Amino acid sequence: MHDIDLYRSIAQSTASGENYYAAATRLQLENGYPTHPFFTVRLPTIAWLYATLGQTFMLLLAYSLFAAVLAVWLHRLRTAPLGIRIAFLLIVGISAVPSISVTSIFFGELWCGLLIGLALGLEGRKRLACAAAALVFREFAILFVAATAATAAWKRDWRTVTAAAIVAAGFATIMALHAAAVMQTWQPGDLHSQGWHGMRGPAGLASDLNQVSALQLLPFWLAVPVALLPLAGWYRDSTALLWFSGFAALEMLFAREQNFYWALTLMPLYFAGIVYPATAWRQTATKRATFEETASP
Repeated sequence: MHDIDLYRSIAQSTASGENYYAAATRLQLENGYPTHPFFTVRLPTIAWLYATLGQTFMLLLAYSLFAAVLAVWLHRLRTAPLGIRIAFLLIVGISAVPSISVTSIFFGELWCGLLIGLALGLEGRKRLACAAAALVFREFAILFVAATAATAAWKRDWRTVTAAAIVAAGFATIMALHAAAVMQTWQPGDLHSQGWHGMRGPAGLASDLNQVSALQLLPFWLAVPVALLPLAGWYRDSTALLWFSGFAALEMLFAREQNFYWALTLMPLYFAGIVYPATAWRQTATKRATFEETASP
């Protein structure tokens, strides 16, 4: 059984009325998956969403979130030249097309990536609200909360730092409850995880992105540098840079080959870093010109 088959089966069993934690631990053990440590059993968000909406409406919700990401960023880049805005949206749209499917909706990474893409287009409490929603789909989003807090601390925005700390505390509470629920199902002899120590480097990141994005259209020798190129492009946005570089490093160091779907967390916005410097430069230039006009006697 592949991971996607496992997650789909858990969701279907939950939808049929079985307790999530009973279904998850039973199916993981029956198919040779570990249940130790507790976070090898995922949060129940996807299963509960499937039980509530079903597959078709989950897919529609994913596309709606993707449309919201495009809309928010179109508004954010409204002062950039039309050609750059079109290039930005085309890169986001084309690169992310393979990432949303009837298969990927069972991966928490997809929802985490969509919500963080939306968060990056917002500011303040709206940004942290999206990050909080991303956390209940995949724990990776705590890196984004940390990046938001670090950027806010650099700017001495202590209100945002406090809000980020509250989000982190709420997440810790949820994980504690999740851990307690998982540990209640443990039995002697349950399997333990082999760990995450992929150490696959840039080629591993490119390989994973190749399986979840339009990067698969390129020959692999070209896919590796293209996979790393967006990281340089996000330098104008400190929160985005910390998030994307931090998660890319995590994936290069720890993701095993079968964890390729971790790369969904970078979608749909990651490759937009290729053109983002041009939009940021234009916005900076526009603000400078406005300031100079205002300051002129």
